Amino acid sequence: MRPDDLTGPELRLWEAFATGDEVDLRPRDADGGAVMDGGSWGPERQVRASVIRSLLLGGADAIGGETPMVHLTGARISEKLRLVFAEACCVL
Repeated sequence: MRPDDLTGPELRLWEAFATGDEVDLRPRDADGGAVMDGGSWGPERQVRASVIRSLLLGGADAIGGETPMVHLTGARISEKLRLVFAEACCVL
């Protein structure tokens, strides 16, 4: 996966991964949207499972002295996250 193939939220996650920074996609002016409303969240709150998989399996560079991590809040994950028999390189 290449960063130029990513949506805005996915790019934020890709860039935050190396330092383990949190990416919070909840709206700033609302309660964050009820979990039951997740299916109606727009593209500004969606991340493809394939992006997360790529990060977990070493698809992005880490920074020396930092702990790479997928730390994602308030997002709807589209697709299935396939990690059967995978060995993750970092924290999810």
